[in-house]
Amino acid sequence: MPAVAMIDASRVGSVRQLDNRLLPEALNMRAMLTAALGVPDDESAEVG
Repeated sequence: MPAVAMIDASRVGSVRQLDNRLLPEALNMRAMLTAALGVPDDESAEVG
């Protein structure tokens, strides 16, 4: 994640918290996109 790498070390903790809050939403969005595209869900099943 290039964007995260540019953030100074003092903010890493808050970025990680933000990640933890957004991750389920991102995975859900990915699942919806995957279903909409008609692609088998095998790959996303391996995440997490």
